[in-house]
Amino acid sequence: MRRAAKRKLESLHMPPCRDVVEFAEALSAKRGIPLHVLPVTIRPSDPCGLWLSTPEADFITYEAVASRPHQHHIIAHELGHMIYGHRGVSAASSVTTQLLFPDLDPSLVQDLLGRSGYTERQEQEAEMMATIIQDRLREAPEAADPASADGILDRIRRSLS
Repeated sequence: MRRAAKRKLESLHMPPCRDVVEFAEALSAKRGIPLHVLPVTIRPSDPCGLWLSTPEADFITYEAVASRPHQHHIIAHELGHMIYGHRGVSAASSVTTQLLFPDLDPSLVQDLLGRSGYTERQEQEAEMMATIIQDRLREAPEAADPASADGILDRIRRSLS
């Protein structure tokens, strides 16, 4: 699954990016569909992330109170669903969608995928893609100052890979 995710990401020929937000913008440009990444407060029973696709735009929501690394991982996970072209459930009956997007006409929603578990194949693929995306971002030459704490951690990670 890891090798397949790496091949899938490499096939996109993404430009070097400094962080997951820049990566999301580059993916949006490549897909030709606007992408809105939104922090939201999510109930514990709801998915901590969500990708909602409409004909006009894509939306990714992530838990606003999560730590920054966790937020980035949630976003990368949802980007993984986009990269794989995963299909979700109809949002017309989704209580979560109605709570997060109360003014959105449910008939406009093409797909809805929420990050809540890892037992389904799509969730496993998206989780692996999130890891590959974040590994790639850390490996980017401008990812971190080598003398900073992040830079030292990056060097340790590369050494152990």
